[in-house]
Amino acid sequence: MARLAVSFLLLAVNVQSQSDTNCGNATLPLRSDRKNVLIVGDSISMVDPYTPGGYGGILRGLLEENGVDAQHAGGWFSGAQDSNTVKGLLCTSPAQPNNYLNISGNTKFDVCHLNWGLHDLVAACPPGGTGECEEHVDIPDYGENLVTLYGRFKKACNSVIWVSTTPNPNITTSMNRTYDLVVDYNKEAKSALSSSIAPEVLLIDDLWADMISYCGAYYTSCDLQLPKNVHLTPKGQNFTAYRAFASIMSVLGL
Repeated sequence: MARLAVSFLLLAVNVQSQSDTNCGNATLPLRSDRKNVLIVGDSISMVDPYTPGGYGGILRGLLEENGVDAQHAGGWFSGAQDSNTVKGLLCTSPAQPNNYLNISGNTKFDVCHLNWGLHDLVAACPPGGTGECEEHVDIPDYGENLVTLYGRFKKACNSVIWVSTTPNPNITTSMNRTYDLVVDYNKEAKSALSSSIAPEVLLIDDLWADMISYCGAYYTSCDLQLPKNVHLTPKGQNFTAYRAFASIMSVLGL
């Protein structure tokens, strides 16, 4: 565990198409008979086989087996994965009818588990390329966006957990993602969030460190990850889901 914060900024770092800003399904009413958790993130946080390898399905099952209601921002299967922090800002704006934080009454999620990064750090767009390759966000803007997002989630969640971005193997993968870019974006995220909420303590689910402890620093391949890919193998899905589950249950006090 480390440190977190608030700030306010409305920033459209880049322009995205209407389809890119689809925020998916509306958030469901919170359960009054159990703890409520919101999982937020890109395909790494979603359900296999909808995603080519994410921890969401296993994590959802673990939480629900233990009496915790788990939602994914935009829905588990709706295709509303959160992509980059620009989409996160759009989909947490009160102007968006299906914004992730549009919950009725004075209720709050008990925990929100936030994972951004792999779309923000895409480093190259081929000529004529569209979609994900246009989602790059510069490091300083990434930090500022996260601070704004944290502030918004803090108002709707009793506890907010920042999830470090899972590693890219030490080879160049899709959209010129690299091992060092993940390191740099995680460093900025932790620094910006910690500074903005000090002396409050930032709650961290350090999936990056967990995977590196298993795969080794600057690994080029690992059985937790698909070859030359950021997505997870079935073993990697279990590995990250159980660690996310432990982090969430610890914050819930269960």
